[in-house]
Amino acid sequence: MALTDEWQEWHLTPDGWVEGSYKTDFSETVTVDTPDNVVFSLRCGDYQRTHYDSNPFYREVMYGSENYSEVKALIKRYGDKAAGYHSVSQTR
Repeated sequence: MALTDEWQEWHLTPDGWVEGSYKTDFSETVTVDTPDNVVFSLRCGDYQRTHYDSNPFYREVMYGSENYSEVKALIKRYGDKAAGYHSVSQTR
């Protein structure tokens, strides 16, 4: 069993970032439907097995449009949601 296992999904659309499903410690997963117009999705998480894990934070691309220039332009416009990620509990 992990000390912590939290994650948050984010979906980039032409209208900006949309919050997706998430899981915090000691709670059930909250499922949020993915927007139809998503061009890029990622999951940011905090998974720590022991107190000695050097970097429990992770970022995982879940979906990326084949139109890389559109994704790049939208990230430039709305920012990189993963860049400022620290912990799911800090966003709740």
